[in-house]
Amino acid sequence: MRSYSAFLLQGYSAPSHYLPASRSGILQGHKTLASLIVGRASTAWIESMEVERLPGVITDLVQALLVLDRAKPPSGKIEKIVEFLESNVVAGSVDIKKQLEYPDLQYQNDAEEFRLHQVSSMVSEIASMVLYLKYLVRPGHLFIVEEPESHLDPANQRRLARAIAMLVNARVRILVTTHSDIFLQQINNLVHASSLAPRRRLRMGYKATEVLTPSDVSAYVFQPGDRGTQVTPLPIDADYGISTESFDAVHRALYDEAVKMEHGG
Repeated sequence: MRSYSAFLLQGYSAPSHYLPASRSGILQGHKTLASLIVGRASTAWIESMEVERLPGVITDLVQALLVLDRAKPPSGKIEKIVEFLESNVVAGSVDIKKQLEYPDLQYQNDAEEFRLHQVSSMVSEIASMVLYLKYLVRPGHLFIVEEPESHLDPANQRRLARAIAMLVNARVRILVTTHSDIFLQQINNLVHASSLAPRRRLRMGYKATEVLTPSDVSAYVFQPGDRGTQVTPLPIDADYGISTESFDAVHRALYDEAVKMEHGG
């Protein structure tokens, strides 16, 4: 049976990797699910085994976690991005410890080592991305991440956007979906930074490896319409980046409502 991501990306020749929006919950319970499947599989020849079918993206993620190969370390550029995420977002390291039947995912900080089901949703949210970058994603690959900002506070959303830009500059093709104006505005700032002098960029804390040019970025807005979902490309401006009109309309409505409440209307 072809995987969901293979079907979705048929015709794209380079390796592709897909992280669904439900990844945090999958990582929290992957060990139970994996042990159940492995345990039942060992007796499948003497007793019937019926397992409810899982969505393809979930199956792909569980399968990827089961076969991660620690013998394949990341390249130099991607290794630096892993270090950035572990140091600046999760404040610790995420890795796998192979056991006889299935891998155990663990998080370690300066104080202690934890199994992944014992950590915050923020750590488990980023853990799958860290593991994919360590052992699967390479330059030239396509990496799809749904809602990368999920479970992240605003400051970490900004840091994650910077890591996404670093991946683009490391020649990883990135496709993300987002509902976060903070994430989008950080991407816009990185686009705007490409027009600044190098010294000014450095004073603002941005390295050349995380700056995006307008040609590096494409953006689309998905909106419901009479004939189904309409997909509209958005212009990319060197000074302002991606249009944020869809977010701005909501912000204006909230502001107008607050003014009416305050002053009557």
